[in-house]
This record gives sequence, C-alpha cells and structure tokens, in this order.
Amino acid sequence: MAPARYGPVLPAVLCPDTNPIEYAFAKLTTMLRAAARHTVDGLSNATRHIIGAFTPEECAHHFTAAGYDLD
Repeated sequence: MAPARYGPVLPAVLCPDTNPIEYAFAKLTTMLRAAARHTVDGLSNATRHIIGAFTPEECAHHFTAAGYDLD
C-alpha cells in the first residue's frame, strides 16, 4: 500500500475553495488590512463601514460560484 501523500478529500460543503464564507472573509480581511486600524474602536468602526460594501447581489454570487443553487 502506497503512503498517503495528500490530506483527506473534503466534501464540497467543507472545502475552503468552495465555501462561500471564504470569499467574504477574503474580501473583509483585505479591506481591514487596507484600513490599517490598530485600536479596538478603530477596527470596530472600519468593520462597520466595510460591511456596507457587501451587497446582496455579491453575496448571492459567492454562493452561486461555490455551486449552491439559490432557487
């Protein structure tokens, strides 16, 4: 028996590449880094403004891109 060279194969729902929340977190972390806030209040205020950048259409697109049927 050959040794396993790769990790386990995850179901599509658990795979980070097809998980819609990963797309949102990638955008959120990129925007938070760009905001460069270094206090809790600054981070909270930046997050409040950044959340407004997530439109319902964009969120639906993340789910569609991950293979979910929205109908």
